[in-house]
Amino acid sequence: MKTLLNIWQSVKLYFLFVTILFIGAFLYGYYSESVHLLLQSQLEGLSEVAASINDAQGKLFGLIFFNNTIKSIFFMYGGLLFGLLPFIFIVVNGAMIGYVVHLLGSMEGTGVMELVVKGLLPHGIIEIPILLLASAYGVMLGVSVIRKLLSPNRAITLEPVMLLRQSGVVVVFMTISLLLAAFIEAYISTFLLQI
Repeated sequence: MKTLLNIWQSVKLYFLFVTILFIGAFLYGYYSESVHLLLQSQLEGLSEVAASINDAQGKLFGLIFFNNTIKSIFFMYGGLLFGLLPFIFIVVNGAMIGYVVHLLGSMEGTGVMELVVKGLLPHGIIEIPILLLASAYGVMLGVSVIRKLLSPNRAITLEPVMLLRQSGVVVVFMTISLLLAAFIEAYISTFLLQI
């Protein structure tokens, strides 16, 4: 637990940065017509996948868990490429969620707040901060690589190695949290949306 708190102390400014970026992307996804046209085709593809596994909540749970976990880990370590991949990840996810909330709000006879509270909030309260943490850690890795390349200071050049060593703790924490979020999304959110 102490290691996780130490990691949080290191990553919290990056977390704030990606949170602001996520909120900006969310608002852009919510209001921008050009984003709506772009993301509409992406969501149609996702709905086809969801329809094909709709018959089994266990499959949905597995898909959600593995999708979110693999993406989070990939984009976290993708931060080694100067922080670009987690930056892109958080912008795309923020815009996508903004678009989905906009889409839900524009549906006839549907209360957007009810859909958000029943369908997004139960799992999103865990999932979104974990995606932000993965991105923040990835950006921090990217910054450490840039600092390593630009600095002759040996302590700074060891920073990416230290971050990689402690990243296992972050991966375990993210995996457990995303497992819980996937369970809530597959079973609890779907149940709440049906009542």
